[in-house]
Amino acid sequence: LKDKKKGLQIGFNAGDSANYFLSMNKGTLLSVDIGRHPYILEAEQYINNKYPNRHILLIGDSTKVIPELPNHIFDYIFIDGGHTVKVATADIENCKRLSDENTLVIIDDYVVKDEWIRNWNANVVKAVNNNTDFVKVGQKDFGIGRGIVWGYYKF
Repeated sequence: LKDKKKGLQIGFNAGDSANYFLSMNKGTLLSVDIGRHPYILEAEQYINNKYPNRHILLIGDSTKVIPELPNHIFDYIFIDGGHTVKVATADIENCKRLSDENTLVIIDDYVVKDEWIRNWNANVVKAVNNNTDFVKVGQKDFGIGRGIVWGYYKF
């Protein structure tokens, strides 16, 4: 990610991923989160203090917020939002218009080992596997229910 300067993240939560991405380079990050956790604004303040003028958090349902974003192309997109098939599918599909052939797309909670699939990530696995526009380049299983896949969109 060192050469990727403009990022989009679905699922800010406590800001751990935002902290990681912003520490990799001097770029910017736009995060979208549904805002259900009470600590999100405190986490946003921490990120904004640590990385001034480099992070924006939009509170709202990603399936509604992402389609309303202007047509900016991001260098990388990290999808770690809702875990229903409907939301995971919408997030993957909606992010395509915000990318080009060089946009790295990273999707959290994807595992290959069947015995590591759990209720919180089974629908993410289905959404990724059913999307014909997303081309997997790499994947890493970390443990039960925990993994990641990365790749690019077909254009």
